[in-house]
Amino acid sequence: EDDVAEFLEENIDKTKDKYAKKRYVQWMLVLWSARILDKLGGNHMIHLSSRATRRYPQFYAQYDFILLGLAIMCLLTLPVAVFLMRKLGLVGMPVFTQSLTAMFMLILGLVYGHTESSTMYRLFFFWTSFFNMCATITVTPSVVMLVPKEKKNKWLGFQAAQQAITTAVCPMIMAPLFDQEQCPSFCTPAVGGSLAPSSSLYISCALTFASVVPYTLLLRKLPIPGRKRVVKNSGEEEYVEALEQFERTNQPEDLRWVKYEQIAKINRHRFAKREKENLRHPWLAFEDDLPQLDRLQRVGHDDLKSIAENIEFNNYRWNAGDEKVKRVLRKTIKRMQEDSAWTLEEKHQLGEWMGSWLEHGGWMPPRVFPRFYKAAIMTSFPKLRDGGIRSESFTEDPTVLWQNMARLMRRTLQLEYAT
Repeated sequence: EDDVAEFLEENIDKTKDKYAKKRYVQWMLVLWSARILDKLGGNHMIHLSSRATRRYPQFYAQYDFILLGLAIMCLLTLPVAVFLMRKLGLVGMPVFTQSLTAMFMLILGLVYGHTESSTMYRLFFFWTSFFNMCATITVTPSVVMLVPKEKKNKWLGFQAAQQAITTAVCPMIMAPLFDQEQCPSFCTPAVGGSLAPSSSLYISCALTFASVVPYTLLLRKLPIPGRKRVVKNSGEEEYVEALEQFERTNQPEDLRWVKYEQIAKINRHRFAKREKENLRHPWLAFEDDLPQLDRLQRVGHDDLKSIAENIEFNNYRWNAGDEKVKRVLRKTIKRMQEDSAWTLEEKHQLGEWMGSWLEHGGWMPPRVFPRFYKAAIMTSFPKLRDGGIRSESFTEDPTVLWQNMARLMRRTLQLEYAT
């Protein structure tokens, strides 16, 4: 029994990780496109070596100090990048730093082409290098967050290969552009070319700024962390109190306000222990629910979202799982089928509750327009599948019915938002 329960929970945890990252290949391609544009744009060192040393001859004597300054800057980049990651997130940080890199590279081009100040060139060269290096630090943790745990090492290897290839190839692509940049009378010696002075820096600026676009797209997957706020008397606290009350009494009546995910977990453990029935709170008459209608609607709204997500997740588990997973899911389906017959009492309870709610809401009685009410009920609760969950086809492949149920619940949520 403990092994079955452990398998259920472990499989759910592993599959949830896969489900949350099921489009990881697409997101990795977005990340890599950002890195390629970043590498293509971050070649201002070539400009310093091939053009700035001619524009500013003193750079030859200072070259070793410039390299030393870059090494020191690498050390300073790490604490700054970590601070920015905490504030802006794994993707928000490179959006910010790459935007600054593009801005400083643009200024670097203007300084090179329109001034004779080597000090200004060095200043903006170092600022450009500093912020460009920040984006590199987020790559590995971004890969870890984007891909499923079981594929992490494999994709980290792909990332290392991609980084090695782009580090080697991108300078080879950009170097001919830098070589075509003119360095006329103010250079020693003067160099001709098909591109105007600073053109290679402006192209690098455009490529760097272009890298912000895929980074921005990645914000949908890895958003900027929000500020944590403690809200007293929140819905979450109500759920915690309800669960604690149930754990003290272990009575079905106290499941009334327990979160859906917690009820599902409780019943998974009952299933593992071969308990015959799921725990559920009893149906209450409308008069009993009347004082708590607002809370009932609020909790029911959370239930709709949770159940829709759970159905979509189970759909994914079925399609992505092996035969062992499907065998366990079929057992849960069989358990549902054994408990799926409607009793006359349940039909009366539902009908009386619905009638009382409509009367409470100010609706006319059903005798005024029977067809409207019947059509409204059929529209709100359409037929899910021939035979429903009791059919053999559902046991063999439950995904069609699950998709219909999830779609219905999503549309119900949309209707709630609209009204």
